[in-house]
Amino acid sequence: MLTILDLRADAYVIQVDSDTVSLRDLTDVRAAIDGARDFTLRGEASAEIRAAHAIARDRADVDPRDPKLHVQDAAEAAIGSVAIPGHATLHYVRGCSGFAGFAPGGPGRALAAGFSQAMDDAIGRASWSRWGSEQVTSNFVVANGADPVLLPYDRYLNFWNAALLGRARFPTDPAFIHFIGTYRFHGDAYLSATRAAIDRLG
Repeated sequence: MLTILDLRADAYVIQVDSDTVSLRDLTDVRAAIDGARDFTLRGEASAEIRAAHAIARDRADVDPRDPKLHVQDAAEAAIGSVAIPGHATLHYVRGCSGFAGFAPGGPGRALAAGFSQAMDDAIGRASWSRWGSEQVTSNFVVANGADPVLLPYDRYLNFWNAALLGRARFPTDPAFIHFIGTYRFHGDAYLSATRAAIDRLG
């Protein structure tokens, strides 16, 4: 994450996981790049950029220091306490760092480091050191960029296996699919999507 934020000083940088497949022209991504706007894959269809204090208010019944919580849930419960000099109003989106773009000249290492320190204080080093803190930081950085793009979920989606509806492969005709974790091994959806993408290259 920090390397990406260093490189974005003068280049557009895209983070993409290896468990993703592009099936169509990624027109929304091209537009974000042309417009020098950050983008991210949504964590779920309903994800929106919101004020950090509103995110925390929705999690008011969650103890952010509960060691059993996933780091993302803990961070979202504590995010209302984050204060970073030079940033009066902070935002957050429940995105997915499996596919995210960072436009040239956007927030750099200082924002991520300030956020990380605040989270370290808010939820504890043991929790913040766990897998997932990088995604939370990516979500935070994108949400606090200049006019970021949330990719439309009907065309850019996460595959949770539940996306399979009857005999239909996917509920929509996606351009990009992120096969989350072990879900890439459920059935033949990942294999079929990969073969379809390879066929289009021929």
